[in-house]
Amino acid sequence: MATCDSDGDGGSEDTSMRPDIIDGFERKSVALLDYVNNLEAQLEQLKASFEHKEARLKADKKALEDEFAQREAKLKAEKRSLEEKLHHSLEQVSRTQKALVHEERKRLATDEVIRNLKLDVRAAQDLLHNECQRAKELEEQISDLKEQLRNREQTYNRRRLKDEREKTKLEEDMTVLRKKVTLGWILGCLTEVYLRLENENEAQKGVKAMGNLFKNAGKPAKLESIEREVRRLINSQDGNHSSNKKHLLPSPRQARPEDSISGSEMDLDLESAAAARDGDACKPCRFIRSVIDTEHDHHHHHHGTRSASPTSSGV
Repeated sequence: MATCDSDGDGGSEDTSMRPDIIDGFERKSVALLDYVNNLEAQLEQLKASFEHKEARLKADKKALEDEFAQREAKLKAEKRSLEEKLHHSLEQVSRTQKALVHEERKRLATDEVIRNLKLDVRAAQDLLHNECQRAKELEEQISDLKEQLRNREQTYNRRRLKDEREKTKLEEDMTVLRKKVTLGWILGCLTEVYLRLENENEAQKGVKAMGNLFKNAGKPAKLESIEREVRRLINSQDGNHSSNKKHLLPSPRQARPEDSISGSEMDLDLESAAAARDGDACKPCRFIRSVIDTEHDHHHHHHGTRSASPTSSGV
């Protein structure tokens, strides 16, 4: 509107300037139109190029999508395969781990058994060593005990032989003592008998002979001769059978020491027979004979026991 006012105000001047302006506008319009056409042409070119590029991009995109789908499918398949392999591998690893754990437990158990066996072997070796030592000690003790037993046996044998000798000596002493007692009693009885004799010389002679016998009664070597002398005195006192008894009784010179026992037994048998024939002629003589018989039986039994008992040390 300002332009119209300015145009109204300067009408004459505007009229002279309009062709130039129109030409200028026309030229500008033509140039602008050319420019617009050029822009449109460029736009069409760009649009065509863009459409071409877009189509190519779509094709590339589709190709890429197809390739991606293929690769994705392939990768999924590979993934599944790998997952399966991984699963199998994990299962195998798990089984392997379990087997390893089992083997480790077995190894530990085996090691424990081996350790225990080593301890048992060591203990057995120690026990065997101790038993060997104990066996050696026992063998030494057995050897010592055998030696002690041997020494004790020797001591026992020596003591037994000593006891046997002492017992034999004691028995011999008891025999001598018993004979002395018996002879003492017999001599006492005979003294009483001789004192009753009417012949005083004969009585004194008999008492003196009996005194000599009693004096020598302690000597073992003369006991048999003492017994024979007592028998002779008894036989000489028995006047009724003096002739029979002289040839029955042996004299001291004829009797040997080793035949004293058998001879005494024979005398006793004969005297017993004679005494049985006498009846009650001489009771003291008959009683003395019985005492001598008892003493001979004891003497014979004692000699038989000594001959049967062992006297050597080889028991």
